[in-house]
Amino acid sequence: MRGIMISVGAPLIAEFHMVLYLFGFFLIWTGVQMWRQHGQESTSFSDSFAVRLVKKFLRVSPDYHGNKLFTRDAIGILARPMLVVVMVIAMTDVMFALDSIPAIFAVTQEPYLVLAANVFALLGLRSLYFVLGGMLTKFAYLHHTLAFMLCFIGIKMLLIDTPFAIATSVSLGVILTSLAIGIGASIWKQRQLEKVAS
Repeated sequence: MRGIMISVGAPLIAEFHMVLYLFGFFLIWTGVQMWRQHGQESTSFSDSFAVRLVKKFLRVSPDYHGNKLFTRDAIGILARPMLVVVMVIAMTDVMFALDSIPAIFAVTQEPYLVLAANVFALLGLRSLYFVLGGMLTKFAYLHHTLAFMLCFIGIKMLLIDTPFAIATSVSLGVILTSLAIGIGASIWKQRQLEKVAS
């Protein structure tokens, strides 16, 4: 899926430079949404778009039946919760790709490099997911840092052909600095909370 997005996106950028600006606006919008949603009560699993999509077109059984995606009953085909799980995972990957692929195109438009970066990212994605899951509870400002980075990369894409274009070395410095500040501020806040608790 990511390969298809890259193979379609690279020629589009080469042919229609305006696509980069669309990517930039999309990253800024994603960053703003991420910043605004932090601290809000998260939507329950059953209310997610993937679950509602499956339930709209199929009858879903409330019970698992091993690893089966479908079974039959007296009425006809019945989807099992395992199908819903698979759909949620697939749609989550699409959402990751929609953020990560435009962000990589901000650094390079070489399809091979974009694909290689995605392959290496996916190799460590499962372990990184659990690392970030643990870090989000410990580092209070990591969410805001990631939102800022998405907005910054979006702005970099919008300025790509202007006199104010941001060099890759500068953007790397901004990203590393924002990560350091976000983690440092989170550690400081955690220590302050521990002092208050003790």
